[in-house]
Amino acid sequence: MDILFMLRKGDNEMKKIIISGIVCMLLIISFVLITQASPPRPGDNEPVRPGGEPPHPDINSTSMPSVSRPTTEPFYGIIGTVTNAETGELGVGFYVRINDTVVRTDSKGTYSLTGAEVQAGVYTITLDLPVELQLAHPPKIVSVGEWQTVVVDLQYTTDWLRLRLQSARDRVQHLSTKVEQLKQELAASERQLSQVKHELTRLEEQAGLTTEHVISSTHETTMFWDTPALALPPPSPPTSLFTAEMAHGGYFGIHVTNATQGMWVAVQWQDGLGNWYNVDGWQGELHNNHQQLWWVDKSNFGKGPFRWIVYDKQGGTEIVTSSLFYLPQNMGEVVMIEVLRGR
Repeated sequence: MDILFMLRKGDNEMKKIIISGIVCMLLIISFVLITQASPPRPGDNEPVRPGGEPPHPDINSTSMPSVSRPTTEPFYGIIGTVTNAETGELGVGFYVRINDTVVRTDSKGTYSLTGAEVQAGVYTITLDLPVELQLAHPPKIVSVGEWQTVVVDLQYTTDWLRLRLQSARDRVQHLSTKVEQLKQELAASERQLSQVKHELTRLEEQAGLTTEHVISSTHETTMFWDTPALALPPPSPPTSLFTAEMAHGGYFGIHVTNATQGMWVAVQWQDGLGNWYNVDGWQGELHNNHQQLWWVDKSNFGKGPFRWIVYDKQGGTEIVTSSLFYLPQNMGEVVMIEVLRGR
């Protein structure tokens, strides 16, 4: 009522205030209507991340598709170049020790250690030097963090190369000395062999033998042989150990102590499997002097092993077996086996 009364009275000042208020209310209502009429743009009402980065989708919302998180592991690495501190020459083929791992420089003098072998931590890096030069080339200690590649360049001096060269020369000198010693030992052995040959020739000349005879009568006596020696009787019954046929062979025999009349003896040979077999022609009755003697051609010298079997009679019971023996090895040699028969 007061407002209407004031309007009637024609209060101009109040009219202006009321009209201004009505205009402001109309402007506000118009702005609200315009805002509700236009569709919202994506991101208009979403919060802004620090630094102006666009917001990440809400992976926990049921209305959003499934998004996998990144699985890349942090990367670490240590690389560097080895050079000569005096000349700048690249250190090719040098070994670098990184904690307990040793790597080698490539054709460009570069080394590297990356991937799973490197983790975040502290590393000691040094050239793999001789003990004499380790104090002159102290190691470098670096700290490696996540997603970090550390560059550690190393240097060496010519003293190291000089020491390596001297070490190689010392090894060559040692090998040369060893070779010279072996040559001297070989020369001494050759002189001894020559002396032995000379002495052998002298003995052959004294015995009236030729080199051909000696070679033909030399056999390995420590090995088994596969076939028995050929049993050849002497050209005539031996009347003496120095008969003419001894120039072509030797003798072997057996003497049985306490032998009785009619005892029978036989020779057996052993094959490579240890089996024993009788030798045809080397079987017979003991003579009155309790012994048996057979002739051996030089082609069978040194063969064996053999053994004697003594029977009470031909086809009878075995009573004594001798020890092993080998055939004669020299012209005119007699191999006699003594066997004692118990009473």
